[in-house]
Amino acid sequence: MARMHVLVTGAAGYFARLIIPALLADGRITRIVGTDRVPPPKGGYADNPRYHHVVMDLIQARAADWEGLLHGVDLVYHLAFQIAPKPGEDTKPTNVGGQEALLTTALAAPRRVIVASAIAAYGFAPGRDAVNGMIDEAMPFTPRTGVDYADHKQVLEALLDRLEPGSPATVVRARPVNVVGPGMPLERAPLLSAPAIFVPITDHPIRQQMLYEEDLTRAMLHLIDVPAGAYNIGPDDWLTLDEAAKLLGRKLVRMPSWALRGLADMAWRTGQNAFDASWLTFFERPPIIVTSAKLKATGWAPRFGSREALMLLAGKARAGL
Repeated sequence: MARMHVLVTGAAGYFARLIIPALLADGRITRIVGTDRVPPPKGGYADNPRYHHVVMDLIQARAADWEGLLHGVDLVYHLAFQIAPKPGEDTKPTNVGGQEALLTTALAAPRRVIVASAIAAYGFAPGRDAVNGMIDEAMPFTPRTGVDYADHKQVLEALLDRLEPGSPATVVRARPVNVVGPGMPLERAPLLSAPAIFVPITDHPIRQQMLYEEDLTRAMLHLIDVPAGAYNIGPDDWLTLDEAAKLLGRKLVRMPSWALRGLADMAWRTGQNAFDASWLTFFERPPIIVTSAKLKATGWAPRFGSREALMLLAGKARAGL
């Protein structure tokens, strides 16, 4: 069995807190170096002798910094990305400018590089079947989404498109759907504690896929052994927000988009919501529902469906409240 030295970026983030313990439990992994702009969570993997943490911000890091950290590294998990900025915070320096030095250096050697993209990169195409349609990895991206997070994921994928053809590295792009579970920061799931779920009025059902944390973790480790390429990661089912509201015992309130956007931005500016109004685009446009048939063909399969994932998250929220 080949032994691997691993570098993980975004090592203090949500995905890393799921993936790093699983990597440390894998007998193939001899050492993990994690980088993040903040220290790692106390306890857990941070105290493991095979884990070493380096505080480094993508914005300040240069190619020479990465060359030193990447020496002898066989496997890279690039997870560093800003998702939901606070008012006045600009994610572009990290999500756009901060990616190139790392990926240019990482792809300069014959190693495996697993990059966390997202289904948001597909964008919001108005022509999709909003009721039953599912998309696979061959679906072209719809640009100018209006959501910084989605636009920045498209820039990340475009950077890989540019670097990959001349690279000796094996590049794997992970495109997970919404990930939920007991490790999820509850501020990212405000609907679970609100008495009502507010949604925009649309002419299509608002569908959502929810991937349970355990299934994401197994998929990300499974990607160590798959051919290069992009892989959607999601459950086999979906549920509508009407169904989600019933499962959670919440009232569903529909509002015109213009009014709801105003409320969402007010809640974001006052710290009551982690997401600004632009994220309502995920509801207002035909939903991005993906098939994970390509990944399943390599031997991975989800163990939990969207309903199970939601109920397991709701149980954690109730305990926390």
